[in-house]
Amino acid sequence: MILRLVKWVAIASALVAIGVYVVVRMPLEPPIGDTAASSALARVRAELEHAVAIPLVGGEAAQGNLPVILSLYDHGSPVARGEGHGATFGAALADATAKLGAIEPEVLRRGRLKLDRVRGRGYLSASVLPLLALGLVPSRDGVGAEGQGKTVYFTVDDLLRLGLLSGYQPLPAMEFALGLDVKRAGRVLTEALALPGRRAPERLFRFRAEEYIEPAAGGAALPVVGASTAGPALDKDSIAAAARAGGEYLLRHLDDAGRFDYEYFTVEDTKPNGDEYSVPRHAGAASFLSQLYALDHDPRVRAGAERALDALAQLRPEACAGERICVGELGDTTVDIGSSALSLVATAEYVRTTRDHRYDAFAKGLTEFVLSMQKENGDFCHLYRPKERIRDEKTQLLYYSGEAAYGLGKVLGLGMPPEAPETKRLARALDRALEYLAITSYDNLAGQFYVGEDHWTCMALDAGWDYLPADHRERYARFCDGFGDFLRRSQFRSGESLVRAQPQLRGAYGMIAALAPHATPVGSRSETTISMWRIARRRGLPSDDVRVAHPREQVLDGMRFLLDHQIRDDNAYLMPNPEAARGGFLQSDVDRYIRIDFIQHGCSALLRSLELL
Repeated sequence: MILRLVKWVAIASALVAIGVYVVVRMPLEPPIGDTAASSALARVRAELEHAVAIPLVGGEAAQGNLPVILSLYDHGSPVARGEGHGATFGAALADATAKLGAIEPEVLRRGRLKLDRVRGRGYLSASVLPLLALGLVPSRDGVGAEGQGKTVYFTVDDLLRLGLLSGYQPLPAMEFALGLDVKRAGRVLTEALALPGRRAPERLFRFRAEEYIEPAAGGAALPVVGASTAGPALDKDSIAAAARAGGEYLLRHLDDAGRFDYEYFTVEDTKPNGDEYSVPRHAGAASFLSQLYALDHDPRVRAGAERALDALAQLRPEACAGERICVGELGDTTVDIGSSALSLVATAEYVRTTRDHRYDAFAKGLTEFVLSMQKENGDFCHLYRPKERIRDEKTQLLYYSGEAAYGLGKVLGLGMPPEAPETKRLARALDRALEYLAITSYDNLAGQFYVGEDHWTCMALDAGWDYLPADHRERYARFCDGFGDFLRRSQFRSGESLVRAQPQLRGAYGMIAALAPHATPVGSRSETTISMWRIARRRGLPSDDVRVAHPREQVLDGMRFLLDHQIRDDNAYLMPNPEAARGGFLQSDVDRYIRIDFIQHGCSALLRSLELL
């Protein structure tokens, strides 16, 4: 009886899977490829400029009932657009060109032509909201609608410009959004179809296009995925150049008072800088500038780091400015240990790269504060009320214990005399912190079933390695081996079916294709994986050991992803002010804003990865 039931369940599951495949699959016309796309855009530009006609390669490719969409982008917007139809690609391209209309010569000269050749259409649920919201492959699928005999196509670029790809809240009570913003998208599609009243479109569909854009400086057309183009080759020069570009972004967004533009919204060209400002992230950005100074000894970079550190040194609550210095926004009644711990990291990085000791007193006070927040079990209190001199013994916040441990490790890593009493005191505190983070906190039933955000933990082990007992650091290293295995399993890698379907995912971290990968985890997880690689080398492991080879491969895949996703002129065509955005990293393809910690983690990882090449 049970075997019969299992058999029928298996048959039913197979039938459901086949049904889902038949409904949601999207047959695609063969691609025309790079050469044909380049000749197509060159031909269109020549025709618009009334120049000598350029032969079209691949114009005989089948197009069927699918359109070719041509757009001219200028200052982040499509100032001209033509949608063409025809039995062949060449015919559809000619129709689209004719529909672009008259364009002012100056706009045509500075604008960039973009080709979206629609290759296929697929099903999109209009009745089940979660299926509609999550029915698009992020940054790969456009959405279209039909009604009253009219059809409209909203390309990936359109959806990104309108901010429609990260707006669905599956749980309204939580501040968590993903997928298509169903309500706004419905209004936009209805307006585009010019439907009377509030009548809904008769049919929705998703579509996939082959996308190409003219490069910013001329040359062959560039393939586009998620409004991004491929970055430079992965080598030391390109990685160093990318780190410099990140530093230039921070310097452009650093004011005379040493405060960064916390966020920059690329589509709107705005930097709100309201009440939300993270002192730990400010300290992290200052730390990266000091790190970058070691690359070229650029005095502008050093001056920027000093302005940012001077601003941190001013953020001392009056009641916390004696032997123990804490850092926090002035006026706050409570400060967090993360602000002080990462300020300590920033001062230590400055000393390491400049050998300038102007911040030694500040760093000493920060160190004493971090030590004063350590508990008996090695963990740290995360909040402190300076006026009352009271530690919050209960509240625990993400990252802060690891940041505190890393701050101690960075101070030790400056080369403190091993036998000095102060060195031994810091080493004991770091040892106790790592014991808690790597061992004690997981020594329970629940700890066997989850992995925390321990990238700071393994970086702290790397920084303070030489000052820890040999048997202790080996235990912590084994923990980091396991943490590294988890990170590797969560990385999109070559050979996986998802990466074969979406090559742009390679090197990113995630679990499902419904969520566009973020650049920041690539940076932070690469930072700690580099530390794991360094630890493995210190342990004398050969280069072909998986604990050495796998982290190296993992990091280089991550650096490939970062190079592809850093903002350059070529992939800034949706941005009205590319100069302001250049060198930054977006939250993701669909969340098109920059925050200072995106640069901190991404560019720090880029710099640290140089030793792997």
